[in-house]
Amino acid sequence: MYCEADFPGRALEMYIKNAGENAEKEAANKNPYPDDPGTHMVNLRHKRKRTVFDGRYSYECNNVFFLIFALFIRMLALAVIPVWAKAVSGYRISGRQNLRKVRGSGVVIIANHVHHLDAPLICGCMNRFRKTRIISLSENFDIPVVGKLIRALGAIPLGGDFAGRQKFNKTIEKLLKKKKHVLFFAEGALWPYYKGIRPFRSGGFRFAARLGVPVLPVVIVFEGMKVGGREKLRLHVGRPLMPEEVAGASVGSCVGTGTRASTAAAGTGTDAVADMGGGPCVDAGTGVVTAAAATAAEVSGEGGVGAARAAGTGTAVSAAALRERTLGYFRRFTSKYYGIQDCRSRIQAEERRGFFI
Repeated sequence: MYCEADFPGRALEMYIKNAGENAEKEAANKNPYPDDPGTHMVNLRHKRKRTVFDGRYSYECNNVFFLIFALFIRMLALAVIPVWAKAVSGYRISGRQNLRKVRGSGVVIIANHVHHLDAPLICGCMNRFRKTRIISLSENFDIPVVGKLIRALGAIPLGGDFAGRQKFNKTIEKLLKKKKHVLFFAEGALWPYYKGIRPFRSGGFRFAARLGVPVLPVVIVFEGMKVGGREKLRLHVGRPLMPEEVAGASVGSCVGTGTRASTAAAGTGTDAVADMGGGPCVDAGTGVVTAAAATAAEVSGEGGVGAARAAGTGTAVSAAALRERTLGYFRRFTSKYYGIQDCRSRIQAEERRGFFI
C-alpha cells in the first residue's frame, strides 16, 4: 500500500517520462529520416517467390523476344518520360556540355538517390540518346510489373551469392569496355527529398579505377519553387573525373602514412580540398570530419596496412581517392546551392547521428 508522500514523487517521475517520450516523438517528426544512411524508406510489395541472382542468372538478356520488348518499352519511355516528368517534377538540367566530354568512352555515372524519378530523369531525359544501364537492388526485380519494366529499360541487379557477384562484375566490366554508360546510386538507399549527401559506396569507383574510365557526377538538388506541393528538381552534370587525376600525390601520401587524412585536417583546422577534394563547407570551428575521413577506412585497410598489396594493383587506393574526390564535389555543390550555414548544420546533425564515424 502506497502512502500519500509517494504520490508527488511518482507524479514527477511520470511527468519526466512523458516529457521524454514527447520529445522523442517531436524529434522524429522533425527528422523523418532513419539513423542508418543505408536504410530504405520506400518499401513496395514483392513477389512471394524471389528470384535467385546467382551465377546462372542472365544479367544481360540476349533473348530475341526480350530485346524486341525492351526496344518497344524504351521507345515508349523516351516519348513519355520527358513530358510526364516535367509535369510531375518540373525538372531542369544544367551542365549538359559535360556530356560531350565523355563521348566515345565507357562512363560510370554517379548520382545521389533522393527522388523516385531520378533514374528515369537521368536515363530518359539527361542521357536519352545513350542507353544507360542502371545498377539496382536485386529485390526491385521482384516487384510485380515494375521489375519487368526496369529490366527492359536497362537495369541490372546486384549479384546475390559469390558466383552471382563474380558474374555481375564481369558483366559491368564488359559493358564499360564496350563504351557503355552505367549508372550507380552511390548512396544505396532512396531517401526522398533529402538535401544532404550521405556516404558513398565504393562499387562504381572500383570499376572506374580498374578500367580507367571517367566518373561523371550528377548532383540532384531541389529548387524552392513548388510543383504540386513539392520542390522542383534540378539535375547538374559535373565535370568528368578521371582516375589518373586523383591517383598521384594524394594517394601516395595516404599509402605512405597509412593514417587518416582527417587527423591532419583536424590538427590544422583546415579541410583537405587540395588533396582529397573535401567539401569547403567543413568548418575549422565545427571540427567536422572531412570527406577524407571516409577514405581512411578504406585506405587504412587496403592502402595503409596492406600498402604492398595495394601498390601491386593500384586499384584499391585510387578507387578510394576517386570516391572521396567525387564525394567532395557533391558536398561542395550542395553547400553552395543550399547555403553554407544550412550545409554546416546538416553535416553537424549527421555527425551526431553517426553518418561519418
